[in-house]
Amino acid sequence: MAFAMAPNKKLAVSVARAGDMITFWNAQTWTKQWEVPSPAKLINLRCSEVWASFSPDSRYLAVAFGVDHNVCQVWDIWTRKSNS
Repeated sequence: MAFAMAPNKKLAVSVARAGDMITFWNAQTWTKQWEVPSPAKLINLRCSEVWASFSPDSRYLAVAFGVDHNVCQVWDIWTRKSNS
């Protein structure tokens, strides 16, 4: 499982250990904001390692999967769109 808090402390993200879903949380109220399938789920990758990190300005979130972290998805938090 991975967890990351945005530097502005307004949003948090969690990723299940299996990497199936990425869940975005309001870090002020701890309510679920939205949930999306992860790239690991889309390509049927079962992974034991998941990493998540926000950019310093809290705008982008990078999530990496796999033993070599060879699957990575970047989300634009403002538009809720990913690079894939």
